[in-house]
Amino acid sequence: MQRLLLNIGMLCFLSLSFLVEGRVREISSISEALNHINKKTIVFSGTENTQMHPNTVGKTKDQYGSEQWGAARVHYLMEEEGLSFEEAVEKVKREYADYMINKMVPELVEPQTKEVLDKIREESVGLYTLTSRRKAFKEATHRHFKQLGIKMSGPYEEFSLDDTVDHATAESDDNVPFYSNGVIFARVNKPEAVMRFLQLKYGTVPTDKTIVFIDDKESTVNKFVDGCKKYGVQVIGLRYSACDEHVKKLIPSGKLP
Repeated sequence: MQRLLLNIGMLCFLSLSFLVEGRVREISSISEALNHINKKTIVFSGTENTQMHPNTVGKTKDQYGSEQWGAARVHYLMEEEGLSFEEAVEKVKREYADYMINKMVPELVEPQTKEVLDKIREESVGLYTLTSRRKAFKEATHRHFKQLGIKMSGPYEEFSLDDTVDHATAESDDNVPFYSNGVIFARVNKPEAVMRFLQLKYGTVPTDKTIVFIDDKESTVNKFVDGCKKYGVQVIGLRYSACDEHVKKLIPSGKLP
């Protein structure tokens, strides 16, 4: 009898653990995300290689201005020009900022991306962008969304996601999460930024909802799912692979357009 009770207790524990267990699944098309969307899901999506990429992707060998271009460019500058890692990173940051703010022509990752994101926004509790873009790219980000016709859920306002930091500091400090018109800028601690946003929006973290996170980077998805577990929320991570072949085909170049 005691052993039976112990087994029942263990089953109950495992059942409760499963309720808050995070799951990561692979999708090759954004349309597959719709299989995980309903009126009890709150959806967060990455930007680069998930919603959009520069129009150079798939058209030029070095895919200038893309996220994968930045990583390859750092390596090229170290190997071919003898720069230290720190020097190479700083140079690429300047080049990337100029491109992102002044030159980038955004393109949907898939032809149906906008249509699918519209459906996700309409059929879920809400759709929000969770991005690693720097705050300096805030205006450019909203401009890119407008150019592509992408729309996030509200509220349409701006505020810090760290109670200890004022609005002005949060808007400029890339280490502080910041919300702007449907976009969460969080280069670090993405799960914490999302939980704080949900607390501010709903008054508490809604444990009766499921969080869905879509991103192209497996490590980012895994970290997000693991980070959400401690809050007792159900979370599904969708690792989106549509741009994998573009990333593999990139050929670094020492020249800038």
